[in-house]
Amino acid sequence: MKNKELRWKYYNHALLPTCAPHEEADVESLKHKAIWKTYKPKRLFFARWVSHFDCGYETGWWYCILDEPFDITTIKSKRRRIINQAIKNFDVRIIDVNIYAEQMFNIHIAAWKSYHKTGKPSIKKDRFCEEIKQWKNIVFGAFDKENNQLAAYYLVKVNPTHIDLITLKSDPAFEKKRVNHAIMFFVYNYFREDIKQGKYLCGGSRNIYHKTNYQAFREEYFGFRKAYTHLHIQYAPFIAILIKLLYPFRKIICKLPLAIVNQINGILLMEEICRKQRKYSKNFN
Repeated sequence: MKNKELRWKYYNHALLPTCAPHEEADVESLKHKAIWKTYKPKRLFFARWVSHFDCGYETGWWYCILDEPFDITTIKSKRRRIINQAIKNFDVRIIDVNIYAEQMFNIHIAAWKSYHKTGKPSIKKDRFCEEIKQWKNIVFGAFDKENNQLAAYYLVKVNPTHIDLITLKSDPAFEKKRVNHAIMFFVYNYFREDIKQGKYLCGGSRNIYHKTNYQAFREEYFGFRKAYTHLHIQYAPFIAILIKLLYPFRKIICKLPLAIVNQINGILLMEEICRKQRKYSKNFN
């Protein structure tokens, strides 16, 4: 069981496979009931995985990927001007997190405050700096050319078959200078040769918990596209019953002004996607 457990990871009350999106998940290990108790005291609600990666037709679930080298001449002239202006405002390079940990924390807090208008961030400075110093992946930093201040950082993981774009954080104070455009342009071009050799950049799966235009932004400006897949979910025993009870009322539940509703709606939306896929496959066959 120990070897099997290594093929799944805990994230936000879910089990996700550690393999690449295009690789086959270790579904066999989900047959062991003990896996739902693996991460106690954290509570697992469901396991999620995909199949038929980049199937070529719409399924309701996708990964945002870049599998062709980005060519700035292919996008609209207005977007080219914005990117070119951003490049003039920032220097982007690989950074040592041991040197820039405190500045990265300041960016993290500034970004957090732009998302949350009330409350306090859950992570403290010392803990944040300690954690990021353990990072083994590449971190890119964007520096304002006027004062050499770190304005954004991008954490990227290079895998044998693909490259995960893990975290991009930027200080909202530099948004007018287009810091996100600058660091994205540099990072995506940095991996041109990797893409030519068959790797793809993976910007994550469809976001169902937070409504953002982030993936659409990358598609419009940097040539990313949706790689459609088949979504699969297996629920923990106590959650399976709850989903059956709540599913018929999903359109009502989504209107309730409760914080927990956001996560419930996300699970119900994934359940709806899975049911539609099963219905489509059944009708097709």
